[in-house]
Amino acid sequence: MYAFTRTGAEQRTEYLVAANNGAKARTVEIPTGSPATAFRQIHGGDGTVRTGPDAKLTVTVPALSTVVFKAAKPLPAPAAALAVELKAPAAGATGTVEITANVGGGDGAGLNRVVFAAQTGDGKWHTLGTADHAPYKVTQHIDRDVKAGTPLRYKAVVVDAKGRTASDTASSTA
Repeated sequence: MYAFTRTGAEQRTEYLVAANNGAKARTVEIPTGSPATAFRQIHGGDGTVRTGPDAKLTVTVPALSTVVFKAAKPLPAPAAALAVELKAPAAGATGTVEITANVGGGDGAGLNRVVFAAQTGDGKWHTLGTADHAPYKVTQHIDRDVKAGTPLRYKAVVVDAKGRTASDTASSTA
């Protein structure tokens, strides 16, 4: 089984897709962002299923089939206080390191996007990448030719579905 949800940012409508490549039908419980919401099947059959207060949806997918469901109502509007906390690699970092951001507030439905950038020493800032779902993280490769003690600076900017932003910076050394 492979299942996921996606949400259209403008209409805030959630879709669920589940694929079963097995020889038998399977029933699975899939977390969504839509508590207590009806989902109408739009591919692979017809019918309606409903999430509980925990926002989980139980669906049965026939053997060698795919089903698609659409939420009957949009997700709630984003919360007020959008925040991001950036975590830089530990001092002495070399090789491939991970940079993470914890996002609070904003869009609890997971429609936040975090853009990461880095600066090595006094060099130019470079975009490392974007994460559009939790856990929000990217990697950076710190070359062996970066001298020990070289400052490493990082910035993360989070944007929610309403276009609101928050940012944080962090630093470390190679």
